[in-house]
Amino acid sequence: MYFLRNGVPVHDQQREEAPLRAEPTWDGVRRAREPIAWALLVLTAIGLLIGLWELLGLHGTEITGPVPDPFAFRAAVIGRQFVALDIVALPVLSVILVAFAGGLTDHARQVVHTAVFIQAVALGLGVVCWLAALGTPLQPGVGFLAYGRELAIAAAALIFTAVVNGSQALQPLTPIEDFGDDDEDDSDSR
Repeated sequence: MYFLRNGVPVHDQQREEAPLRAEPTWDGVRRAREPIAWALLVLTAIGLLIGLWELLGLHGTEITGPVPDPFAFRAAVIGRQFVALDIVALPVLSVILVAFAGGLTDHARQVVHTAVFIQAVALGLGVVCWLAALGTPLQPGVGFLAYGRELAIAAAALIFTAVVNGSQALQPLTPIEDFGDDDEDDSDSR
């Protein structure tokens, strides 16, 4: 009877004697975690910039018709982009990649700091839009509450990232001074 070991046919008697080939290492995947995390943060930042561009009306289209407050109208239409699933999930995924999936990467601290910043900006813009859209007809009661729910999810994601940011593992190492020299100085001063 024949078996396959690492893709090589092995006879039943040789099965116990056949050497095992080394399993492929995950070093390439481990090295790719940090660039992937940065790419996810860049994509999130691009999404925020596009939303901000549209919110400020810089994209060239003008609102026509009787609109009492164009900013509130744009905030009601565009505001949910700041708490969309990709804007909330991509920074969390980048933090998971650099802090939990296979241990800390070399620049995990910088990735997590950047994720916190991006999430805070997104949540802040989302809250501004939510409040600006409060009186518009585009945000009736149920829609306004659903938007609030999305803001709460974004806040929970920010809290998670902030907790990871404050964890002991991500804190910089502080040098320990040699306290033996201080004892000698004290004896000289007496």
